[in-house]
Amino acid sequence: SPAHKTSMATKFYVLAGFSAALAVYTFYDRNDYASLLDGKRVIVCGASTGIGEQTAYVYAKYGAKLVLTARREDVLKQVAAKCRDLGAESVEIVPLDLAEAKSAPILIERAQSAMGGVDVLVLNHIIGYYGPWGPESVEQLDLAEKVLRV
Repeated sequence: SPAHKTSMATKFYVLAGFSAALAVYTFYDRNDYASLLDGKRVIVCGASTGIGEQTAYVYAKYGAKLVLTARREDVLKQVAAKCRDLGAESVEIVPLDLAEAKSAPILIERAQSAMGGVDVLVLNHIIGYYGPWGPESVEQLDLAEKVLRV
């Protein structure tokens, strides 16, 4: 019957699609990122904890050259040591507060000096504020301006 033929054709195409997907999954080189990232010159901002720290570890695992920046030098040193252990080609730390306008040129100059340029820039730095928010105080307005500048 025509319904049976359609049903068989649908099953065939679903099975063929599934088989193709399985073949791609099985034979796809999962280490392809290594060739894409090996030796890349990467700046990771906010690299002391959280997402920035984990991002630095991923780039390190694939052999990138790293410049790590955050405010806390002691924590950056620990992250840098782990990045070296994971296989980073080189690691430079630049303790800075990127909320300060003078910090960005310093970071770029240090990255240029350490790596000869930048291929990837990971902007992962923030300013945190906990508490009520509103235009009631000059401090809050100053913080709002600082957040917009960062």
